[in-house]
Amino acid sequence: MKKLLLAMLFVPVVAQAEIYEARVLNVKPIYGVREVNIPMEVCEPVQVERQSTNTAGTVLGAIAGAAIGNQFGKGSGKDVATVVGGVVGAQIGGQGGRTETVTENRCRTVNRTYREQDRLQGFDVSYEFMNRRYTTRMNSHPGQTVRINVYHTVAE
Repeated sequence: MKKLLLAMLFVPVVAQAEIYEARVLNVKPIYGVREVNIPMEVCEPVQVERQSTNTAGTVLGAIAGAAIGNQFGKGSGKDVATVVGGVVGAQIGGQGGRTETVTENRCRTVNRTYREQDRLQGFDVSYEFMNRRYTTRMNSHPGQTVRINVYHTVAE
């Protein structure tokens, strides 16, 4: 007897449902939105100062430095002094170049972000039933009317 009473407590109350049609007032499609990053190369002109080389001064400095270095040392030391003198003379003679301003294009990669609509996700549907307005989301377009279930239960 106790088991029967317990079993009756867990039996759901079945409500009676009736199906009505309600007039659709508005249908709005809902699209998903996603962000897309697209790398783009952006270039802009930049002014840069450059010092040009003085080729004639480098050659003359190397010759003069080698001639001076050749005056020092004996044997293989004289050869080393000549080479060192030539290198030092070339560096000193090449410093007479002029400075000029040139325009260069400097490029860098930047990400441009765009928002684009994705696929259709459903419809927000507004409808009227018994002089009241309701809104729901549906997977497909409902047309002019929607079918709704109305359940009747006893209120206590």
